[in-house]
Amino acid sequence: MSQGHFYTPYFYGQKYNSMAEAVLATPLILLGLKVFYAVPLATWVMSLFPWIIIFLYCKKHTLYSGGILILLLLFSLSQQYAILTHMSRGFVQAIFFTFIGLGFWWFGSKKPIHFFLLLFLTLLGSLQVPNNVLLYPSIVLLFWDKLWLRRWYLIYGTIAFFMVGVIYFGVENIYLHHPEYVVHPKPLIKANISQFLSNIKSIHLLFIHIFKGQESAHLACIFCGVLIGIITKKYWQMLIFLFIVVLSISINKVADVTESVFFSGGRFYMAIPLVFALFLLKKFSLKPKVLLAIAFVGIGLSFIQTAGFSKDITTKPWRGKEAPVLSFTLDEINCACDSIQKITEASEALIIYDHYFVEAVSLGCPILKKEFPLSSRYRYERRSWLKSKMDCMIPKRYTVMDRFSSPDSVRTLFHTIELQWIEGQAYRIENKRGLRLDSIMRLWNQVPR
Repeated sequence: MSQGHFYTPYFYGQKYNSMAEAVLATPLILLGLKVFYAVPLATWVMSLFPWIIIFLYCKKHTLYSGGILILLLLFSLSQQYAILTHMSRGFVQAIFFTFIGLGFWWFGSKKPIHFFLLLFLTLLGSLQVPNNVLLYPSIVLLFWDKLWLRRWYLIYGTIAFFMVGVIYFGVENIYLHHPEYVVHPKPLIKANISQFLSNIKSIHLLFIHIFKGQESAHLACIFCGVLIGIITKKYWQMLIFLFIVVLSISINKVADVTESVFFSGGRFYMAIPLVFALFLLKKFSLKPKVLLAIAFVGIGLSFIQTAGFSKDITTKPWRGKEAPVLSFTLDEINCACDSIQKITEASEALIIYDHYFVEAVSLGCPILKKEFPLSSRYRYERRSWLKSKMDCMIPKRYTVMDRFSSPDSVRTLFHTIELQWIEGQAYRIENKRGLRLDSIMRLWNQVPR
């Protein structure tokens, strides 16, 4: 994108989750910042933005007691919530757009155009990844304004719905005419009682990376919600919100989780702390000494969390590589790319057929290393334009990384292999028959496993 290329509306290979993080990172890359710093920095800005808006709202309305209670709320969160919200995987984009809309409404003059921006940006966020839907009831229940029922507000609101609808169907039409763009299809969403009963057995996995308490993290979430409802005296509003959260557990998609923060159930519920913060946006009659005590408690908890954070990263089992989304440190992937580059020096193409490093190699190494060969996780290549280009290639020499194949089986179909080893088999092959790469891969699919 920093080179002026824009291939698909959504993230490569799928029909959801835009590349807003990449767009925000593009100016940083053009200014010379390395991509592996620019993109996480963009995500960090997007994840921090809602909290900035909330505290600016506190300042505008002199809600100092509420602001301090929100700070205290932050210390009820798991340390891993910071990792979850700072991860460049598109989880924070919808929430980011929603709070841009709230910012226009809160700090504007509350004209119809500001209502349009609130509604348009919130719905636009949901088109990308709908984890901002939990913000809908809190915005309506806590910030309802009678202005919204006036004629021009309804007109502007209808225009917002219409424009988002045009964007949605326009994008759908693109993918309808280019089915090759979708490698990772959007799951069919459904909800029922049996799914609820199944999900409830591992409910802690949905909150373990958001609230403290490990296996009891869901109870910590309920406790915080009930306590905030009592403190703010917004009993029925909190009850409705918690009921909606419970209902959402019946959705099949929320079962798509692991204990790893890199494939966390928290990605569906990461808006909950922000919803609790919205509840606390009111004035409280707390004495200065109480506020001072709360502030010192918050500072103390902050030091405790900071001290244990780096140790947490290196010792927690969620850094294990058994999760569907593999995780590597920058040093690990740099070292792997160095090793791979040595055995692929004369290769025109690198195919990661079925190997440990998968996307980390095909996407990461060309960014980290100069003169790295054209590389692809061929059977699951999300970049359709690259797949088309590689299909037509007739490489003189190429390398295939395939950890489950037998060298003897491969040799029956490819007689010119040179066996290498990079945490699994890799084969350097001379293309003496002059085959196109798509023909080579069809032949490779016949290798017994």
